[in-house]
Amino acid sequence: MDRFRRGFSLMEAMVSASVLGIALAALVRAHASSIQGTSQAEDLGRASEIARQIGDLVATQPMDQLPACGAVTDPVPVAPAGCRASLGPGTVMAASKGSTCTRLVNQDGLVDASTGLLADAASGTEQYRIDMIISQHPNGSTDLGVLHVWVCWRDMTGNIHQTYTTRTKKVGFW
Repeated sequence: MDRFRRGFSLMEAMVSASVLGIALAALVRAHASSIQGTSQAEDLGRASEIARQIGDLVATQPMDQLPACGAVTDPVPVAPAGCRASLGPGTVMAASKGSTCTRLVNQDGLVDASTGLLADAASGTEQYRIDMIISQHPNGSTDLGVLHVWVCWRDMTGNIHQTYTTRTKKVGFW
């Protein structure tokens, strides 16, 4: 009977260890997914804030100081018009829109307070790409312009994500 009890206890221990191992593996995977989700949410939040900052900065500038990224007489951009080359998920960035209309920035994309200019990313450290286009308003009015701002970033798997904002201004007040 002692032999049977020892064997049974050993078997119980092995089953318990297996169940515990599976539970720990599941817990580690859930934790990793949680961290990845938090990272993605942080990227989206930062990209949205960069888009808002750039939109507000450019929209408050006088017309003669706007970047040469189109004009209020240009047609509304056709999708995909941002920094991502495809409408859906993808790993390819769109072609650059030029040095003043496509910018690479570090994680915050803040404006330098002393110069009022957007600080470019140090070589090789860019995390976000900003693309801008100025176009006519979709309603066809000749005295309205729209500033389109896209911000893109890559996730850990290489997929490109994009967020977008606009600022509409009336010519003469811009």
